[in-house]
Amino acid sequence: MTTLHTHNSVCGYGKCHNCKQENIDLCLHECFMQQKIRKGEYCVEACVCNSKSSEKRNDCMFTTNYIFFYYEAQQNTETHIPNMVIAHNFEGTKYVFSTDDAATANDKFCKWALSKDIKGTTYIAHNSKSYDTYFIIQYILKYMPTVKYEIIRNGTKIMMLEIKEGGLNLKFIDSLHFIQSKLFDFPKRLDLQKRKMDTFHIFSILQKIKVI
Repeated sequence: MTTLHTHNSVCGYGKCHNCKQENIDLCLHECFMQQKIRKGEYCVEACVCNSKSSEKRNDCMFTTNYIFFYYEAQQNTETHIPNMVIAHNFEGTKYVFSTDDAATANDKFCKWALSKDIKGTTYIAHNSKSYDTYFIIQYILKYMPTVKYEIIRNGTKIMMLEIKEGGLNLKFIDSLHFIQSKLFDFPKRLDLQKRKMDTFHIFSILQKIKVI
């Protein structure tokens, strides 16, 4: 028995599952929209897991593996020396790493951030491409010289640092890519209450830390 197709269709034409254009020549269509794993909500037709069912899947689930960090460094010499690193996870837990006689703030933070206990995490700092990420690379070159890492550069700026070796799957990115504003202006932009801020870095030297 022959089945008759009643809908109108043209062979070779259809819908692009990336850009959602319909009735296009699939052989000639040049789509520059790349598929990306969805994080959160439900799978849809264009999800890379190829599931068209409206159900949650582990490979497309929302993630909270983000840590936001900030470096404070001494600037009384020609070399910037971190004396404090503050980090917050997605739930708001605060971690403080300070320089003492045993280790520097940078060594403490990097040892913690690059440990296998925090695999699959994305670290975010504001203007890290021009500042914070360099301290992390400095630590890697000194204490982890055999670790392979990848860098996306824009001139001398480090847009992203990624470490996949050993299943770490760590990324260090700059929030300035997404929010084109100075860190000082965040409270105003986000309607947050702020304390009076000034040039704290002038006092950020070991001799004056206890006074502050």
